[in-house]
Amino acid sequence: MNNRQNFADTFCQKCQCPRADFAETVFWRCLPPGRKFLVRLIWWCNPELFQGDLYLINEAGNATTVDEVRRIIHFFEKQPATRSFIRRRLKARLSKGKLQSLASAMLGESITS
Repeated sequence: MNNRQNFADTFCQKCQCPRADFAETVFWRCLPPGRKFLVRLIWWCNPELFQGDLYLINEAGNATTVDEVRRIIHFFEKQPATRSFIRRRLKARLSKGKLQSLASAMLGESITS
């Protein structure tokens, strides 16, 4: 039986973050460089545009290994909702690489391709 803590529980414990705030806290940490202002503006106007990102983070939060996180990200990338103009051209979206790196740091595993 696997007794490892999942990504969300580990993150919340290490960062002293309430579990209810996990997805949004990770979202803001995992934005591409230079995109926070743009994303905050879009979030203020229409936060629903980022529901897919928050869903991805919550799903990744249940993972106990980096490999699980990678599989969840790969599945998410194939979804049509991730291909909007705002996400692709403006890069107003979660950085999947940053999410994977954060999960790796929290789970104490190295990232392997």
